[in-house]
Amino acid sequence: MRHAQGMPARTDEPAVGKRTPGAEGIFIVGVLVVGVLALVRPRSPMLVGLLGLAVAMLFGVAAGVWSYLVSRRKRRAVFGKREAIPAEELYARYYASSGLSKDVVMRLWSECARTLKIPAERLRPTDRFDAELSPSDFWSSLDDAREDLTKYAITAAKRRGAALDLETIKTLDDLIRQLAHIDQAPPV
Repeated sequence: MRHAQGMPARTDEPAVGKRTPGAEGIFIVGVLVVGVLALVRPRSPMLVGLLGLAVAMLFGVAAGVWSYLVSRRKRRAVFGKREAIPAEELYARYYASSGLSKDVVMRLWSECARTLKIPAERLRPTDRFDAELSPSDFWSSLDDAREDLTKYAITAAKRRGAALDLETIKTLDDLIRQLAHIDQAPPV
């Protein structure tokens, strides 16, 4: 899923995955504070070290809080305004004619939602791993739920003696269908 190339953004959904201003501002403030500390030149080397450590910790906390807020804002913009679709309706609308077992699809759908930390009724088969489901910035990419989902999917496929074609998985639907076909196939 991390290997998927980006598809052009659709115009019917909010722009996601774009950089938001803020990180540069935090960095500039950090550099300015360190510069002022260098100009002040406290007499004690230990004090310089402690001040530097305090600035670094402040920068880290500020960047973490900023990343959390941006990530929440992105999730709300993408998933919060969507109509909730119950599991039964989701299966009927997107998977009933696929020949895939309802139990298998619903189990996989729930596992994906749990791993991605997004309510299952707010996810859509068309959600793309490089857009709607992508992290909003570098800091939130350090704890990217897509990596956990990739590990889960690879492990689930290996348990059945199969392999996923990660290059073709661009959307949640692609993943669900591949895993469901592997799950329904006779064990190797």
